[in-house]
Amino acid sequence: MSRNVAFHICSLSLVLSGVLAGCDNLPDAQSPTVQAGEKVAQESKKVTAITRMCDDGDGMACADLGLRHVQGNGVWKDDSKAIDLFEKSCEKGTGVGCTYLGLAYERGRGVSQDYAKAKDLYEKGCAAQIGDACTHLAKFYQLGIATDRDEGKAASLFEKACTAGEPVGCNQLGQLYREGKGVSSNPKKAVELFERSCAAGDGFACVSAGRAYQSGEGVPVRLDAASRLYESGCKTDSRAGCGELARLYDKGLGVQKNPEKAQEYYQRACEKESSWCAGNAAK
Repeated sequence: MSRNVAFHICSLSLVLSGVLAGCDNLPDAQSPTVQAGEKVAQESKKVTAITRMCDDGDGMACADLGLRHVQGNGVWKDDSKAIDLFEKSCEKGTGVGCTYLGLAYERGRGVSQDYAKAKDLYEKGCAAQIGDACTHLAKFYQLGIATDRDEGKAASLFEKACTAGEPVGCNQLGQLYREGKGVSSNPKKAVELFERSCAAGDGFACVSAGRAYQSGEGVPVRLDAASRLYESGCKTDSRAGCGELARLYDKGLGVQKNPEKAQEYYQRACEKESSWCAGNAAK
């Protein structure tokens, strides 16, 4: 057997079993793959430990293992197995497990789509102070999914999510204060919530805060603050953040006019959302 053939067989065995035995005599040039194999072995040990903890009744471990089966992280992808683990976690009273199971029912992944079931599970997760669950439950009340529309209830749930540190909840609550839906209109409070959400990594909130500073809605006009917030949004998944920043560089608003930078940010916006590009790219 040639050394190359032996190498490929060893590489495959590393992926499947995480065992390094029998691959000691590989050429030095192949060391990155050996290192990758060592990482696989370490991950395998981690999964074994988590599985043991789940079997011993640790609800958080079951939720973690279930998520790994959804993602194929250290284990095989298996939505059915994930559902079993989320159910086991939720039965143990673990809010995270109930939330993951609620997402599965909402999206119909591994189970038949069932909004009423998802709502019940989000309620359990939210009662356990899981911000994500409160945010999803709030959206159900906001849109009237599996319940009557109730913007006041949605606002209180977004506030609970925000208090728990969930950035989307803060952003959504800010939108309600900006629009005066379910709460009294308060543009200043809306901007405070947008900035809080932005600092926690929600790019869409960064753009909302930036637009407020650009237009003077609830805060004094500050184009320098707008450009900073747009840039933060652009660094995340927000196409709008890149697009708004491009316009500032194109017109020299809050930043020194720079057509090259404007084009760069327009291009970044296009990469994030190609359908937007056709009608908005710089000429």
